[in-house]
Amino acid sequence: MRLLATRWLSFVVVEIPSSQAQQSGSDKTARTRERILAAAAAVVAAKGYENATLAEIAEEAGYSIGALQGQFRSKLNLVVEATRYALVNTLPPQQREHAVTRQVERAVDPADAQLRSLNLEICVAARRHPELAAAMLEVVEDRRARLQEGLEAGIEAGTIRADLDRELLSIVLLALYGGLACRDAIGHQLPASQDLVDCFATLLRPPD
Repeated sequence: MRLLATRWLSFVVVEIPSSQAQQSGSDKTARTRERILAAAAAVVAAKGYENATLAEIAEEAGYSIGALQGQFRSKLNLVVEATRYALVNTLPPQQREHAVTRQVERAVDPADAQLRSLNLEICVAARRHPELAAAMLEVVEDRRARLQEGLEAGIEAGTIRADLDRELLSIVLLALYGGLACRDAIGHQLPASQDLVDCFATLLRPPD
């Protein structure tokens, strides 16, 4: 089973150049952690929270179950951190002003279908597992806060209207992502990425 073929996971499966072969212990630990998180996100996206096993995640990551357990205290902890890794931490802080555009693009981009599947599977599982729902509250708030920071960066840059409620709009953007993910899951055609980005740019653009 190999699920790490999408754009958002590609950096964790690239071979290390020979010039970088001598990594410090902390670098190796960070790389191991990223690979495990990417594998967990991929397996949950494909099989759902309940059906994803530590054995499958370990196989996907190329590590032993012991390596997973050495990094994460439980399956719940691993899945929550994998979701944070996939849905929150993929945009570098220096590119935060692009957060809104990326959120809109990811809602429809075919290359991000695995992300949308992960989002849906976690939401469905959270309805049945209160402990997962409680743990995901922080992740969802982190996503919302990143979007609000992006909106504020756009206002400072003069590309977004200053009279908008940034907190409310960040919630709307999350709802847009979830709604289009549902539409995608049931086989409805999604709008073109650039059309959706242009639509939001028009709505958010300051008046002349």
